[in-house]
Amino acid sequence: MPRWGGYCCRNCAAHSKARAGACRKWRCWLGGRLPLAYSARCFTARALDLPKDQCGFRCIEHPDGLPLATREGEPFLTINGIQVQGTEVIDMAPERDALAACGVGVMRISPQAEGTADIVARFRRILDAPEQPEAVGARNGYWHGQAGKASLSTAQAAGNPEAVA
Repeated sequence: MPRWGGYCCRNCAAHSKARAGACRKWRCWLGGRLPLAYSARCFTARALDLPKDQCGFRCIEHPDGLPLATREGEPFLTINGIQVQGTEVIDMAPERDALAACGVGVMRISPQAEGTADIVARFRRILDAPEQPEAVGARNGYWHGQAGKASLSTAQAAGNPEAVA
């Protein structure tokens, strides 16, 4: 288990809090692409058919990673150096209160080639705001136990399974 607690979805964070109290510090990704897997081998170098020790840090040429698609041509994953990431950019801002209630104490943002400073500033404002914010069009399905590429409002996730975007 990671030193600062595990990454979580709503159900596992609530379950852990109920079993062990609020002492466990969970962390959750707030924005950006979700990391799905890590490897000792750089996926970018492999995709470009370069030896891993002579890649010349070619990943710098692809700051948002290399997109991968299904055979049908639909976006599927993003490879970024040693990470496999989801294609979808997530936005957990509308889940702010639920994150706090589940004991999430560390929040992470995946950097993007452009606009990361604006994203960080937005989340800082959100943490200080009295009302829960609206989503900005990004995905949050994994938090609700749905497909990660789904975009759900809190109301949709609570009662209407047909309201998945």
